Amino acid sequence: GLVANETLKVEVRTSALRALATLKDPKLNDSIQIARKDKEQALRREGSRQLTAAAGPNMLKTIASTLEQGSVGEQQAALETLASLQSEEADALVVTWLQKLKDGTVPKEIQLDVIIAAQGRKDAAVKAAVKAYNSTQNKKDNLYGFRETLYGGDAARGKEIFYERAEAACFRCHKINGEGGDVGPDLGKIGSQKPREYLLDSIIHPNAVIAPGFENVN
Repeated sequence: GLVANETLKVEVRTSALRALATLKDPKLNDSIQIARKDKEQALRREGSRQLTAAAGPNMLKTIASTLEQGSVGEQQAALETLASLQSEEADALVVTWLQKLKDGTVPKEIQLDVIIAAQGRKDAAVKAAVKAYNSTQNKKDNLYGFRETLYGGDAARGKEIFYERAEAACFRCHKINGEGGDVGPDLGKIGSQKPREYLLDSIIHPNAVIAPGFENVN
């Protein structure tokens, strides 16, 4: 009932789905199907992740199939699950997708997810594939090491970081929809005013370009 209730916050509905998975509830599969058809991206993504996890011994086959044929959200969820698996088979699948990444055949929306799936793995083949991919990147690029974050991601998680993550403190200085600080420019319509490369550069190098009216004055 919680998963299907569209009047509730998506965080509550997502947590309910995770609870059903933890309890191994008989209605988990029905709830997964409800989640995967919902209008909320975060819930659809969690539904896809739980569907992959419920595959049991066939999990890696399900992940491989989803990565080839699934939607962006389903691919992201599959890579998130793959990142948590530690086995030779999982390492081999990661290597396959790192090679695709190097060859430029991975959709830009899931490039970051492939890199995250490779992080922290001790397998020599994975490390070699990561090194091979990094060797193709332009180290003089102003966005080097971050360019893969330009596409994909999760809007709900981004919103949480903006408003709640103390380390980022975005909300203290910037406004969205009239809420926030005045130290930096209002970001409510920034996506229609500036390209995403500009926004990423401003996050990585915040002092490179100062918005008019927000310069420091001695």
